[in-house]
Order: sequence, then C-alpha cells, then structure tokens
Amino acid sequence: FIICFFALSVKSNLFSIICFINDLSFVKSPLLSGPICNPFLNKLIKSFIPNVSISSDIIVGFPGENEDDFQQTMDVVNYAEFDLIYMFKFSPRPGTVASDYVDQFVEKELIDDRFMRLKVRQTEISGKRYKRYENTKQMMLVEKISKKDNNILTGRIEGGHIVHLESSSENIGKLLNVNIYDSTPFFLKATL
Repeated sequence: FIICFFALSVKSNLFSIICFINDLSFVKSPLLSGPICNPFLNKLIKSFIPNVSISSDIIVGFPGENEDDFQQTMDVVNYAEFDLIYMFKFSPRPGTVASDYVDQFVEKELIDDRFMRLKVRQTEISGKRYKRYENTKQMMLVEKISKKDNNILTGRIEGGHIVHLESSSENIGKLLNVNIYDSTPFFLKATL
C-alpha cells in the first residue's frame, strides 16, 4: 500500500510530498527555523511505522528570525524527535531573495548561540533515537574505508544511519548483515 501526505507552508512557500510504502524506513521532513513544520505529521508517521527514521534540514538565523521563531523551531525538534538534523546557519547567497533583506539579518552572535542550542539538543535526541538499534541485526551497505581508521569501514543501514564496521576493504560495495553493538549520537558500531 502507499499513503501520501502533502504539506504546504505558507510562510516559506515550501512544500513536501511524503509517500509511504509498506516497508518505508526513512522520511526526510524539510524545516526552516520557525513555525512552518507540522510536527504532528512526524508523530503520525511514527505511529504507523514505529522504527521509521525521520531527518530534517534546519536553517537557523534566517532574516527576521526572532527568539520566538527560534523557540518554535526548538519546540518542533523536541516534539518530532528527528533521528538526524542537517543544521545550517543562514548566510546570504548573492542573487537570492534573502540576500535583499540586509536590514533584517540576525546578528552573527545570535545565530551562533541558537545554532549551538539546537546542536546540543539534537545531539541528545539523536543519542536516544540511535540506541534503539543496539543489539539488533541490520542490513548495511558498505561504502568506504573510514577517513580516521583504515581498519574501519563505513556505510549505512536502511534508515540512512551511518555505521562503522571492523572489517576488510574487500567488503566495500557489499550488502552485509551486521550486528549493531553500540551507538553514539552520530553513528552506530557493528561487527559481522
């Protein structure tokens, strides 16, 4: 079966379509800082697919963002409990509409402070969410040798989570059944 959701944000003119297939394991839920995301959708998704991994992109410090806007972003993050957030600090790009709002730019110190508050909170949430994989078997696509340790391979499991595996390079490009034995807020640790 397939279930589709369509979400439109008037504030940002951002829309997304989320379709579920009966074995869906990952959803990307776009979000800018402020009250433009429906966190109830994320809870609904999790009620139908309990182990689904939901990630989002969040831009902090967009022109005109105030503390209330940022707090609403934090409320969404706390409620939705994303597995992962790709976080960005707003920076004007020449030729974009936002670059014309110079008089509404948020001070760099405020952006840095908000970004760190978001990062700390999301790290706590990710740590909690990643723990659910400990002591489980998962299918991993082995992608490459770790940049930090030649004895570790990195890859991803179905939900998009990064996994570090102690194994030889002959397994690069393979799908392997692995045992997840530990987690951090940023990656999972596995053995064969």
